[in-house]
Amino acid sequence: MKKGILALSDGSLFYGRSVGMDGYAVGELIFNTSMTGYQEILTDPSYLNQIITFTSPHLGNVGVNQEDMESDRVWATGVIMRDMVSNPRHWKSVKSLSDFLQEQHVVALTDIDTRRLTHIIREKGNLFACISTEHLDVDAALQRARSLTLNHHVMNRITTQRIRHILDKDNRFHVVVIDCGVKISILNQLQKLGCDMSIVPMDVTLDEIKALRPDGILLSNGPGDPAKCENLVKLTRDILSAQIPLFAICLGHQIFALAFGAKIYKMPFGQHGANHPIYDINQKKVLISNQNHNYAVTHNHLPKHLSITHRSLFDGSIAGLICTYAPALSFQGHPEAGPGPQDCSNLFTQFKYLLEKHHAKKD
Repeated sequence: MKKGILALSDGSLFYGRSVGMDGYAVGELIFNTSMTGYQEILTDPSYLNQIITFTSPHLGNVGVNQEDMESDRVWATGVIMRDMVSNPRHWKSVKSLSDFLQEQHVVALTDIDTRRLTHIIREKGNLFACISTEHLDVDAALQRARSLTLNHHVMNRITTQRIRHILDKDNRFHVVVIDCGVKISILNQLQKLGCDMSIVPMDVTLDEIKALRPDGILLSNGPGDPAKCENLVKLTRDILSAQIPLFAICLGHQIFALAFGAKIYKMPFGQHGANHPIYDINQKKVLISNQNHNYAVTHNHLPKHLSITHRSLFDGSIAGLICTYAPALSFQGHPEAGPGPQDCSNLFTQFKYLLEKHHAKKD
């Protein structure tokens, strides 16, 4: 295998072996602590513009299959791992992780000291990085890492370009999904609730939503800076005023908070992993959750119409909110468990309760 170099914007250098596409990639460097689910992580649109460091010591054990895709492609810019298994062992596997990364044109390195790398990210916060397998030119790689600037308004690269319908004659409810990078697992959960779905672009208007006569609206996960989503913040205010049930997930959670006038801050190194403890304030229970976000809602001066329902037990950050005057709730993590535990799936049950009440009014 070809050698490769990982250069960080702080000057740190790592050398490894290429197991993906030959070339170079630049992006924001993050680490993910999930022990399983690498295929779901790589195909989650929320990882656009990011180089993922996997802290799990082995990757590729179960290969790649047809069922664990969260979208139609890999969105991560690059992949860093300690050790990649080249001969997967799983009955669903159709190809190796290395073959998958090459097919998806993803630059990736193995044989990297991911423990040391994770310590650097934790200590120094947000860093940019460059992976290069073209040639081991340290100065060029460092220059690429240090000169990177990200366009945080990236959802136009993610969102659907037209309204798509997923219908089943046996379904009872109709949900409009505002697509900021929605994961297939979220759509699967809505189907289990008995929901037909209309998946709409992020520039949808309230009138277009009302014309679809929904029982509820889901504001999805996605990449980028929520503060750049002014149109969605305004749309969320309109949805709340219209009293249409709303469930906001991850990026949607942050947009939901901004709609009330709350403040958002960028976290030092974000939260990424399927093993994050969350405290459910109402149930007085600890839940293990799947998290993937770089931004969070500030505690200071939280608007009076928002109540906190969940908190992270890692850093105390706000992980869930509910509106006091409209049928709306939000969650910072991924309750659909793709990948991850199913502890937070009751949030979909809460959303179903709101759908039932709204559906009864329509009838």
